[in-house]
Amino acid sequence: MPVYPVVRLELRELTGGLWSGLANGITVCDQADEQAARVVLLAQAAQAASLRPGGAIRVVAEGFNDETSDFVVTADGQMTPTGAPNENRSRRRVTAVASGIVAVVAAAGVTLTMVARAAPSHPRTAVVAPSASATQLPVVPPPGYGAVAAWAAPVSFSGADAVATADGLVFAPNADASGVVALDAGTGVRRWQGTLAGGSLGTPATMAGGPVVVGSGAAAMVMAWSVDHVAAWSATSGAAKGEWPLPAAAQVVAYPLGVVAVGQGQHASVFTSSGMTERVIPAGAVVAGVTGDGGVVTVGDGRAWLVTSDAVAGDGVPLTAPRGTTVLGPLGVAHGVLVMAYSNPSGDAVLTGFRVGTWRTAWSVDAGPATGFDTTSTGQTVSPALLEQGRQARWAIAGTELMDASGRMHPLPAGWVTTAISDQMAFGTASSGLAVAYPDGRVTSAASSGTATPVAPVAVDDAGHLFVVANDGDRTSLYALQSTGSRR
Repeated sequence: MPVYPVVRLELRELTGGLWSGLANGITVCDQADEQAARVVLLAQAAQAASLRPGGAIRVVAEGFNDETSDFVVTADGQMTPTGAPNENRSRRRVTAVASGIVAVVAAAGVTLTMVARAAPSHPRTAVVAPSASATQLPVVPPPGYGAVAAWAAPVSFSGADAVATADGLVFAPNADASGVVALDAGTGVRRWQGTLAGGSLGTPATMAGGPVVVGSGAAAMVMAWSVDHVAAWSATSGAAKGEWPLPAAAQVVAYPLGVVAVGQGQHASVFTSSGMTERVIPAGAVVAGVTGDGGVVTVGDGRAWLVTSDAVAGDGVPLTAPRGTTVLGPLGVAHGVLVMAYSNPSGDAVLTGFRVGTWRTAWSVDAGPATGFDTTSTGQTVSPALLEQGRQARWAIAGTELMDASGRMHPLPAGWVTTAISDQMAFGTASSGLAVAYPDGRVTSAASSGTATPVAPVAVDDAGHLFVVANDGDRTSLYALQSTGSRR
């Protein structure tokens, strides 16, 4: 008898007559009725079979309580018990279940998304029953948003770069921090889930960073990293795009167009929507940003490089600093412009933009106190990304300055710190309280008229969905807020 790779399917009974389904230890269906959970699991097996050269895969089932617990599944849904391949009655029974997948899924109200997997040993799948419902927000919402969230989902949350959005989805670390969950921004329904390996499949690994979205459109990828691995998935489908080991004690920084990891040498691993590439870093230079094709912008000793090789960087081009200033460090790259911060004799920051490649000065503007712009003393080879940008990078915020697509600068309220930004708006905390900024430079106050302080959102998408993370007892959840139409 042929020997096939094994997929382990498990049904687990929950309270209230509901069931969960696991494929190779990963939950792919939760809070569903038994029949729907069976269908989802069998569909998983058929999908796995479609990736095999022979179009078949062996399944070991647990908790199904059927005569057959070990069988072969083909890509077209045909299932044959391995111990009795000629028992037509058993074959007809399981085949009937497979052929009725669409009808059963529709009747059970289950949303089923089949996802092709680039790495069969690490399934990235998305099947879940809609269970999101309106939930009272345990904190005060920003003005213009209701106190009842459209939905809530349990997550783990580590702070910056822990929630991202793209194409109608919101991405966050799942509840046990073992990977990334993608939720429908409008409904909260889980669309896909990916594990972040560092051990065997299904073994939780501590999330060290992300998720973040790099690239845009069909090429957009979700990336996250643990202490020793970085993984990437298609933002829209959840299909695995790659998983790579990180250098020991790596410094990892996310930029809008890619993620950079640098170990103890003079080489950087660059992860973009095009995949992983290696780049050499000039001695004494720090990484300041990434280009969409995997190029690395580096700065050091008053010079700048656009590195596109893993062996040669060249001599670099001198940057023309504002007269009488000293370097504070690079803030990042936006609109094809490297933004550098300098300090003048008065102790204020001067932000200057240089066009990547030609390194000619694009603009220069005073930006108030230099506090928070100094990146020269971090000791890192990768400079922190201090530019906050929308998904399409049509505008950017550096400190208390807003830079629009034409390079014009607009002042923001004193003490501004960005907490969420999209291509349409940005939320930030300022000395005057919570505020909202727009790409044209307008700023409106979001301060509450009452005594309670409104929560600052962690993400906002271009459809106007607002997301906050809050604790309700010992449970941390991501809440989606609905606009009441009165925020401006």
